[in-house]
Amino acid sequence: MTGTTFDPQGLSLGNYIITYSFTDINNCTDTVTETILVSACLSIEDWNNDDLNLYPNPTSGKFYLSLSDDMMGELAIYILDIQGKQVFQTTTSKSEFTFITEIDISESAPGIYFLNVKLFNGRSFTKRIIKH
Repeated sequence: MTGTTFDPQGLSLGNYIITYSFTDINNCTDTVTETILVSACLSIEDWNNDDLNLYPNPTSGKFYLSLSDDMMGELAIYILDIQGKQVFQTTTSKSEFTFITEIDISESAPGIYFLNVKLFNGRSFTKRIIKH
């Protein structure tokens, strides 16, 4: 937060606690704490990204994530439900061109979810998952 502006650009998806103080014209002060949700804002490019594949999709809970990209290093994987609540998070390392991992959201309710993979260089991929 800068001054009176909260800019979620560059933040990972999820909830952030923001605390701010203020003084009114009578010189009374107060502090307020708010939870801000940074949710997926997807573009057409994100939906058509062929570097990230999920299968099977729709899924009953277990599915594979396949990422084919020449960037190596740390990556973070997040899954959010339709309300923006994070239901899965992990950090791992990508050391080959094609990275494949199994993810299990069997304990989550049926519905639509958004999977976000964020690479250490700031590049991110987002896909929709349907759990039945």
